[in-house]
Amino acid sequence: MMMKIIKNLHWRCAIVLLFLPLFTLTAQEGFRAALTVNPAVPTAGLTAPTPGKRFTGYGQNLSASHRPGWKSPGKAALLSFLLPGLGEYYVGAKNWARVFLGLEAAALVSWYGNVWYANRLEKDYQAYAAQHAGVRSAGKDLAYWTAVGKYDDIYAYNDQRERDRNFAELYPETDEYYWKWDAHQNRLTYDGKRLDANRWHSYEVYFQLAVVLNHLVSGINAIRLARRHNKGLPVENSWHLQLESAPPASGNGYYGLRFTRRF
Repeated sequence: MMMKIIKNLHWRCAIVLLFLPLFTLTAQEGFRAALTVNPAVPTAGLTAPTPGKRFTGYGQNLSASHRPGWKSPGKAALLSFLLPGLGEYYVGAKNWARVFLGLEAAALVSWYGNVWYANRLEKDYQAYAAQHAGVRSAGKDLAYWTAVGKYDDIYAYNDQRERDRNFAELYPETDEYYWKWDAHQNRLTYDGKRLDANRWHSYEVYFQLAVVLNHLVSGINAIRLARRHNKGLPVENSWHLQLESAPPASGNGYYGLRFTRRF
């Protein structure tokens, strides 16, 4: 018996929810009269509510952003993250597109130029060591080139490693790892060249950072430009869901839903 009552209640609730948007409840009159407020009918010391006193709630604009000429901020950002200036070009801001494309080209060319120059300095000090210390440059790591600049020969280097009991860093005293400077001053000159090359290699991170920042700033700027562009577009084909009510004491009180469309 209890299950049957619950099922009946479920059906009744479903019917009420289904037809609720189709009806407007009025205090004394039908649907047509409910949408009309007569300010000339006072009751019990109360004046009829004016439209300004009614409760009105607005739903979300159902047209969203599919208007002619509308630009997607997300798409603009993605394009600029891929290639700075591309998002600005998509929005229509060609001057901004030229700015970010120019910055990207300048950063990439500078980065390439820095790498080329650092590699040139590196080859220069390695050739200098081969000429004045008999170094064989093939297959040597940064630690080896550092050791060549700090010690006059391989024997002095290995002696120091043994005194420090750091046997793992010993180099075999063979032709492959052998070096011996022909003059102490030449070793100092070599070490200055090596440090100079390493310094230029360290600059690469700044050019890399410039490229990343250019992508990021261009993406943010593209979002800003897309939103500004969309604000300037005329509002067309927008739908609104509106809930209205007025106190029943006026004789024209009601509760209702209103759908409006804007062209």
